Amino acid sequence: MPDSNTNTNLIGPLQSALLKQRRWLMMAMLMVGACVIVIIWGMCHYRIPGKLWRNVDAMSEPIPEITIAKAYRVQPGAPRLSFGQHVESGGTLEEWRFRASEKLKELLGIDWPVAIPTVRSIDEQLEEGVVRETLVFTQSDGQEVPAFLLRPVGAHQRATLVVIPGHSRGIVATAGIVADAQHGNAWAFAKKGYVVLTMEVRGFGYLGMMGESPEGVDFMSHAAYSLHAGKTALGRSVEDVIAGVNYLSTRSEVDIDKLGLVGFSSGGKTAIYLAALDLRIRAVVASGCVMSNEANFRLSRHDSYEVLPGMSSWLELSDCMGLVAPRAMLVHWGELDNEPWKRCAAYNESSLTEFETARQIYSAQGAGMLLEKVVTPRMGHEFDNASALEFLMRRLPLNSE
Repeated sequence: MPDSNTNTNLIGPLQSALLKQRRWLMMAMLMVGACVIVIIWGMCHYRIPGKLWRNVDAMSEPIPEITIAKAYRVQPGAPRLSFGQHVESGGTLEEWRFRASEKLKELLGIDWPVAIPTVRSIDEQLEEGVVRETLVFTQSDGQEVPAFLLRPVGAHQRATLVVIPGHSRGIVATAGIVADAQHGNAWAFAKKGYVVLTMEVRGFGYLGMMGESPEGVDFMSHAAYSLHAGKTALGRSVEDVIAGVNYLSTRSEVDIDKLGLVGFSSGGKTAIYLAALDLRIRAVVASGCVMSNEANFRLSRHDSYEVLPGMSSWLELSDCMGLVAPRAMLVHWGELDNEPWKRCAAYNESSLTEFETARQIYSAQGAGMLLEKVVTPRMGHEFDNASALEFLMRRLPLNSE
């Protein structure tokens, strides 16, 4: 039988230890309870700081209501250099193309890069039969712009694409390293057999929030900084991609006569503007971006990143699309890309009208069938790899091995 004296000797110290533990536990519970009371009191008594709005709760009278007109329109009439206006005034197609392209260059504020940029290769990675080469471009203004060159293993001269990211995490998204609404489009094209250059857009990815220099700010500050310097954010992107095309002409894997541009969202707008001015581009895919200039800011509520000062007085986006004719172009939207509170809404009330107006300009040049559109069911503000690949394989086919 157990010794009862032994049990009695154990119970005493155990009870003492439990009493000490209980004291600490009660103290901890009291402290937690006090913190909770303070937090609840603060939440119940929080007020908007006086500097923002003084004595909101103390106001005895309601804030007076003011009825204002909210249906503001940027451009009440047709732009002065629109194709329709030019034709009505008796001008020729050739005259319009020259005047419109020169005005677009002016509005973008670009200095056309003619030199081959300095490019350094950082490293190469092989994955799933595709070599991803990391490049850094030194642009004419001194800014270094990173890029990925994706090429199939053993690739010789073949059709090549330049992929321009939209508002996103940049080239790590287009190259398929991280997932986003672009669905790794550059990576998908490279796996299909294209040589693909995807370049970082200033203000995003590696060029977003990098440090204290003006070139290292986020995209909104970059847009403001560019306008402050007499440039535009999209104009800088156009210049960077032109330099990229200049570089591609030196690569043995690239058939420079079979060169295409692919852009999503703001990158699609950049692709349209660049193809309108650079005749080296043979085919274009513009996704999630075609709408009227006015709807771009009123319905899509887009930020200042896409601003070209004075654009509404001169050219509509459909005119810029018409400058790409007679080269092939695919315009894509997601069927559900119509939610303005998401600040995109590319498929809005103006989208199909802009497309049809651009098609009239294509038709005037005997190329109406080379402007195509796809509206992908159940897709929002996203890139459609399948539709883009189907178009590119027809309009910019890979060279035979």
